[in-house]
Amino acid sequence: MVRSEQISLKYLSLNQNKIYNYFRLVQRRNDLKQMLVAEKNRLQQANTDKFVKNSCINMIDVLSNQITEITNQVEVIISSDQLLKAKHEILKEINGIGNIVAFELLILLPELGKLTRRQIASLAGLAPKANDSGKYQGYRKVGHGRAGVKPILFLAAMSARNSKTSGLRLFYERLINNGKKKMVALTALMRKIIVIANAKLKSLLFNLKHS
Repeated sequence: MVRSEQISLKYLSLNQNKIYNYFRLVQRRNDLKQMLVAEKNRLQQANTDKFVKNSCINMIDVLSNQITEITNQVEVIISSDQLLKAKHEILKEINGIGNIVAFELLILLPELGKLTRRQIASLAGLAPKANDSGKYQGYRKVGHGRAGVKPILFLAAMSARNSKTSGLRLFYERLINNGKKKMVALTALMRKIIVIANAKLKSLLFNLKHS
């Protein structure tokens, strides 16, 4: 079982110095994103206090700019590594995954392509778990998974669901037509996307190993 709360360094192709730089940047970026969410919440609660509102707006601008700067630095690291760059391009081929989502997945799930479909679904917090008691069979639940992964996959699933040319949209609609609730179907779509991503990167790694 892969531990969901930690990212293992062994799954990255970067050299040792770049690995530490990469994770220091990623950690700082995640911290800033949490601070940004908190500041946006404070702005909503500021009511009519003009000074507090302006203070929140200024802090949001500062945090947003720092996140952008760190994102640019991480992108430089990714572009300097041929394997990470190839992974990024392949992820963008999947319906619902654009440049930013692919980038986030590489940051949050460097294990992609190295795990089984069940392991990657569990790591993403999307592996269905039984909710039964005796003869009662409840709705399947999913675990928490690694922090930050589900929101990214939710965006990818929403994009795929809304795309008129996406085969993943047909998958979602088939679940809805079979009586699944919208959130259940969307969660299944999120799981399908991460499983596809894992399979594609696993194929890439296999081909590179045997080329």
